Amino acid sequence: MIKRKFGIIALASVILTVSIGTTKVGAITTQENKELSAYKAVETLKNVAELEIPCENITNDYGEYIAELDNQTVTMSENNEIEFVSSVDNSVEVGVSYEIDADDDSTQEIDDVIVMENDLEDYFITTEVFDGGLRNCFIIDKNCEEESFQVELDLPQGSYLEFSKDEYNDNKMDGSILIMRDADTIIGAIGIPWAKDADGNEVETYYEINGDKIIQHVKHIGRNVKYPIVADPVISFKSCFKSGKWITRNGVVSLSLKPNATLRMSMITGSSSMRKYSWSAVKSKFSSSKKWKNTTSMKDQYECHWYFAFYKSKFNLEPSRPTTNWPNMVAKLCNP
Repeated sequence: MIKRKFGIIALASVILTVSIGTTKVGAITTQENKELSAYKAVETLKNVAELEIPCENITNDYGEYIAELDNQTVTMSENNEIEFVSSVDNSVEVGVSYEIDADDDSTQEIDDVIVMENDLEDYFITTEVFDGGLRNCFIIDKNCEEESFQVELDLPQGSYLEFSKDEYNDNKMDGSILIMRDADTIIGAIGIPWAKDADGNEVETYYEINGDKIIQHVKHIGRNVKYPIVADPVISFKSCFKSGKWITRNGVVSLSLKPNATLRMSMITGSSSMRKYSWSAVKSKFSSSKKWKNTTSMKDQYECHWYFAFYKSKFNLEPSRPTTNWPNMVAKLCNP
């Protein structure tokens, strides 16, 4: 079983630490007798990943991988740690390590993707950096005998995991997971699991919760699939918005929100856990303002944007809008 560990502590900044074997630039080379090379792993990732994300440029500075944006810096150093630092308020600290065997010469950067191979040469772990966080994928070769990929979270005391129920679909579970500090406070979300083979066909996958552990099962052994397979749980702990502020439009007070890349990906896949988490973040940050009122209408406007207006560059929620039924909310383009 492959394990990844996450530690979560509520702070005003974000630090992400990853241990994935010793880092050395240009270490992986394509070998004729290997089924899967690092270059093929990256090619497969870009071809079959459910969503193409706007990766940021990763530079190498004496063995250190660095990606810088306006509000975040991601650094992967030679001692196998990724440090994720964000200037956005109300986010969390997360520590990550991969409990796998890897050779010293196992990691490199290819086409803005950090790639690491395990000792058995039957899967790769890829890391992409984008506005709002990181995406890690397992690229599984046909010789891989693993079907269970474990993520262990070191949660704050009293916190717990639970499957998200979609109230817009008869409270059914869509496979996504909420990370709860308590019954009323969401501190993170894990998107709907997905896995695809090299032709883009879906491979059966699902989560299992075992205490603070999440196990992603990828049912590929003995199945009619084309290798390599890409499997990815999307985990978010940081702010979901590039910006959020009160404005006045045509004399009407509005809360203007600009979703980041992580949130926009989740809107397209329809993750109920990310919808709930992002609304919780909005309410937590802005509801103390004197301009905030009519919470039910604000929430309905937000969720209408989530489902039907996610293409908008900004979401404008107006407290003065009346509470109405869902069909009217949609008909009025989310601002009834």
